[in-house]
Amino acid sequence: ANGCIKTGSVAVSMASATAELVGLRSLQIAPNYSEGRFNVSVQFNSKSAFAIEIFNSMGQSVYQQFFEESDVQIPIDLSTEATGVYLLRIQTQNGQRTNRLLIAR
Repeated sequence: ANGCIKTGSVAVSMASATAELVGLRSLQIAPNYSEGRFNVSVQFNSKSAFAIEIFNSMGQSVYQQFFEESDVQIPIDLSTEATGVYLLRIQTQNGQRTNRLLIAR
């Protein structure tokens, strides 16, 4: 209208579930997809300090828990959260791994 043009750039990074996390023996999420209730099983080769955090599509943390174990099984209830894609991140001092979760009703 007035000859002005607005330009900009946005960097978008999508996490991959294929990343290796040193010492992680197994990660299972079941069921994936669900109505918000998941069972997460994490196994490391040895006792490890790690965090599990889940983010909504806006990048807000909706779940966080810390562990110092080699083998944990955690029931996670996100049934009060909106439907959509969420990211589950496991983080240690050696790195992180991110997987997608889907809440559908």
